[in-house]
Amino acid sequence: MPSLVRFVNMHFVNDRILKPLVALILLAGLIGPYFVKISHALNEHEELHCVSRDLHIHAVEFDCDFNHYQLSSFYCPEFIYPSFIDHTPITESIINNYIFLSKYQQLHFELRGPPTC
Repeated sequence: MPSLVRFVNMHFVNDRILKPLVALILLAGLIGPYFVKISHALNEHEELHCVSRDLHIHAVEFDCDFNHYQLSSFYCPEFIYPSFIDHTPITESIINNYIFLSKYQQLHFELRGPPTC
């Protein structure tokens, strides 16, 4: 009986505690870098406003190297699809003249469907 109680407790720990904890850790690992990038873009950049009315040129300052980081990398391996059907090209020409055994006169153009009355 004690082994059954221990199994039930492990099942409870696995379902109620361990799975949500692992899910939260994975979620924080995936979404965390995006929050860091957004907070850096909104809070750590200083905007300098020019109040001089003279004609002058501003020097470009690149003090932020955060835009050089790549937060997500995509790896797409080339997938080889299995071929279940043999695709052989049709080399013979299909000749299909509409010849009907009926009382109607054969026209100078090909018919697209049965005649309607």
